[in-house]
Amino acid sequence: MKIEIPHFATEIEDEGVIVFLAFMLRMTKGSNNTRFGNGYKGIRYYIHSSDVRYMLARYIVSPERIHDDIYAWCRIGKASDKIWMFEWKGHVRTEHYELKDPHFFGIWGYLLGRDYSDQLVTDANRRIPEGQPTVITSAKDRACFAYVGQK
Repeated sequence: MKIEIPHFATEIEDEGVIVFLAFMLRMTKGSNNTRFGNGYKGIRYYIHSSDVRYMLARYIVSPERIHDDIYAWCRIGKASDKIWMFEWKGHVRTEHYELKDPHFFGIWGYLLGRDYSDQLVTDANRRIPEGQPTVITSAKDRACFAYVGQK
């Protein structure tokens, strides 16, 4: 399965990190029905920390532990224990990558399915002045991969 990734991710061997970066690229590029095109430099996105853990397929407590090679290209930090923030430092060139691990096929397929729903992404800018952050979260601030409470 081929996915579009940031050019710098081609050197990363951890497919969980690659899936996470591909998802953030997809959200910020405004692919398909997402509403945040041209979202490279200067726009901060927020994502549920448990969703990042599922994409990475490992438990991490801090966003500084995702992968050392990505921080030259993006900022990742904690807004709270449950919500992490993500921002590109500049324009990102893209390349295509062939996923190898079937586990990450499933995660990527799930993310694509959620992307096509109207419950994945919310825009916090609706009532907030221009320049305020955009939020990536599922409906009612639930994690995308939650086991309970989703219809």
